[in-house]
Amino acid sequence: MLFKPFINGLVDLAMPQRCAGCGRSHIELCPRCSTILSGPAYPVGVRGIPRSEFPIVAAAPYEGPARNILIAAKERNQVALIPLIARAALIAVTSLLDNFDSSTPIALVPVPSMPKNLRMRGYNLVAQMTDQVADHLRMRTDDVRVIPILGHSRQVKDQSRLTAKQRTMNLRGAFRVFEGHLPALASREVVILDDLVTTGSTLLEARRSLIAVGAKVCGAACAMSSY
Repeated sequence: MLFKPFINGLVDLAMPQRCAGCGRSHIELCPRCSTILSGPAYPVGVRGIPRSEFPIVAAAPYEGPARNILIAAKERNQVALIPLIARAALIAVTSLLDNFDSSTPIALVPVPSMPKNLRMRGYNLVAQMTDQVADHLRMRTDDVRVIPILGHSRQVKDQSRLTAKQRTMNLRGAFRVFEGHLPALASREVVILDDLVTTGSTLLEARRSLIAVGAKVCGAACAMSSY
């Protein structure tokens, strides 16, 4: 599995490159698919919590070319697509923060990736996405920090085939808080970032872990939503 990025690179050299979104054009991303993740942002509701208590915003449905783009970035080592995914996440974050003053201190907290996924891919998509969102957000907001305060406390099952209830059970208590980052959260509005929201169980568990240590979580933003 450690050689997957290398193998994918050899495949790309041997086969003509096609658009990551639609698969038709012989370029990495065609002009039409490059606009797929341009918003507008929209609210996402999840079971178990009112939107008013925990607003979640996404920029594109997880379907068609958008879905293909995320899979290409995650599974085919196409890191050049990360800025496009980050742009979608930025649209979602900006929408979430529309009611905040530009002087409000903001903390962006990325959802942690599983160590086995990091080893397989060789890079952290959500972390890179979050860093790029922060860079752009600083152009309109005075005080933005990326604070990677969450990590995994134990191994969890692959969630792709689990029901909503099973996902909740699978993630219960799965995150740990790195206490060394706690002072950096003080007096900041926290936005949780992820590339994709499905049932919302990951975001809810991240929120629970952060609130337990006194963080003020104002919502979550994702590039895509499967709703």
